Amino acid sequence: MKTLLLLSFILVQHLSAAQSVLKALGKDKSIKRDKEFCLELDEAFDTAKSQFDVDFDISDTVFIIRGMDVQSRQGFGYIWNNKLKIRYRDNKTWKRGRLLASNPLIEGRFETDSWHEFEGLVAIIEDWDIVGIERYVTNCDTVVSGIHNWLITRVSKANHGYLVEHTTVRDFGRCP
Repeated sequence: MKTLLLLSFILVQHLSAAQSVLKALGKDKSIKRDKEFCLELDEAFDTAKSQFDVDFDISDTVFIIRGMDVQSRQGFGYIWNNKLKIRYRDNKTWKRGRLLASNPLIEGRFETDSWHEFEGLVAIIEDWDIVGIERYVTNCDTVVSGIHNWLITRVSKANHGYLVEHTTVRDFGRCP
């Protein structure tokens, strides 16, 4: 009886630890409602894996910045872990008002590339300093564009699965 209980405990622990980043995001209530975002991430993760041989889905920690133009419904984002930083722009395929595919255009980030307004924010996000993130954006220029806000998400391994945390900031431009 004790052996059976121990085996079942180990099996449950193993199954819980096998959870992926995408599954954890799919369980998050606010992200789960945004089907376009879920599709963007799924396809961006697949593309990054095939182009750069990096699997964001099993990373210890993944950071995501995502904005969506409210007029064109085009998503823009940045995804990174300790091995790779990518920028993506989705190129959605629609049919009769239904989303069929995201078709993200992925660019790997190299040391000479800039993430423009996000360049100074990346280190603050990696420290997950929410007050620092808000302070950074507050000190930046206000812009008027189709992207009203940016969702900043951190997904990190915790205990026997992944912890999903996020914050939202307004769109911003040049920073001092």
